[in-house]
Amino acid sequence: MQGQITRAINGFYYVKTIKGIKECKAKGKFRLDGIMPLVGDYVVIEEVEEGCDVIAQIKKRKNEIIRPHVANIDLLLITLSAKTPKPDFLLADKLIIESYRNNIEPIICINKCDIAKKDQLEDIKSQYDYYRQFEISALTRQGIDALKKTLAGKTSCLAGQSAVGKTSILNALCNIDRETGVTSKKTDRGKHTTREINLIEIDDNSLILDTPGFSVLGIDDMPPEKLHEHYKEFLPFEGKCYYNGCKHYKEPECRVKEAVEKGIINKSRYSRYITLLEELIQKEKRKYD
Repeated sequence: MQGQITRAINGFYYVKTIKGIKECKAKGKFRLDGIMPLVGDYVVIEEVEEGCDVIAQIKKRKNEIIRPHVANIDLLLITLSAKTPKPDFLLADKLIIESYRNNIEPIICINKCDIAKKDQLEDIKSQYDYYRQFEISALTRQGIDALKKTLAGKTSCLAGQSAVGKTSILNALCNIDRETGVTSKKTDRGKHTTREINLIEIDDNSLILDTPGFSVLGIDDMPPEKLHEHYKEFLPFEGKCYYNGCKHYKEPECRVKEAVEKGIINKSRYSRYITLLEELIQKEKRKYD
């Protein structure tokens, strides 16, 4: 029987199958091979008449994320607030890069749209014109049904800074009542509330990760010349610059820079690209100092 691991605790794995959730142990061969089953893994289990069923095979993973340590994520819902806290666009940019590095599609979710001013909302939307976006309100359920349709048949994960409403969105999507964090008046940051990693059913064929959040890890070790490959808005201009291998930085006759000047590419987003690129350039130089 095949299924997907939705929860792991104390050496027991809970696998969603066509016969419901099965409590399983992993075969000893995985430990000998240095392999650990992960939440999100697609597995083959052997049913036993008495005692615990056994995970006999782990299917090839689409991806493996370290923080949280999960597998086979299809969509990353990068959540920003249209009201408070003030959007951390640099974090969102890094999450987009990290999602592409892990073969995950990023989706921009703008929460609290019911209380936002139009200019605030438009500023956020303009940062990510080239990406799928949803204007939602976890409180009023604005946009929740449309978002659900996009998540159909997928395994998804929420990400973003504290207090943007990730747990409230999870509650709205899954019709559950997880504890939500509150925003600290002193720091304008949310209090961390989510503890255990679970895949929760949105409906029969959609799952979403209930987790402390998706962490940005791999950007620091990225070669500077590879950074531009993770910007969807740059793709129409790739190969059209004067110099082969153009990083869209200080090179002359750069089509990406021209697109920024013409307003085709958002200027603030490009500026943050330069910030990340310069950080990577400096880190690469320090390797040889």
